[in-house]
Parts: sequence; structure tokens; C-alpha cells
Amino acid sequence: MIRFLDAFGFAWHVTELPSNGVADLPGNLYFFSRGNTLRLRDYPAHWDDLSWRELESLRVRADVLSSDVTRPRPALWRATHLEAMA
Repeated sequence: MIRFLDAFGFAWHVTELPSNGVADLPGNLYFFSRGNTLRLRDYPAHWDDLSWRELESLRVRADVLSSDVTRPRPALWRATHLEAMA
């Protein structure tokens, strides 16, 4: 699982899970953030090596599976701080 902050400062957890629990099938990339779950079916094999900006571009392409009507609260750090630490 990878954690990143998007351009708005929201914290996201990203993980790859097999499709329907079958390891031989292409998996899905899931994005989780306080009441929001997104799924992306087509993504790079080495997604876990991507920068936060590249992860953000994947996140915006993902399908919404569930969404809290209230927006997640911004993380304490801005995404730019995360990049500075890399």
C-alpha cells in the first residue's frame, strides 16, 4: 500500500488487488480516502514507483465505487511537501 497527497492536500491510500480474488487475472488499483473508494482497471505495472503527480493522474481516471457526500478533510501537509521529501 502506498500513501500520497493529491494536489488539494487530501491523503489517499493506494493498493493493488487481484480481480475477483483470482491472482492470475489482471488486478485493479484501488484508491481510498475517508469514505471514498475508487477503482482503476488499466494502470502501469510499476504503479508503486510513480510520483505523487503520476498517481494523481491515475486517480482522476479511476471509477468511483463509493463516495462520502462530505469531502475528505485536507491532510495537514500539502502535496508539495511530500515531493520535497522525496
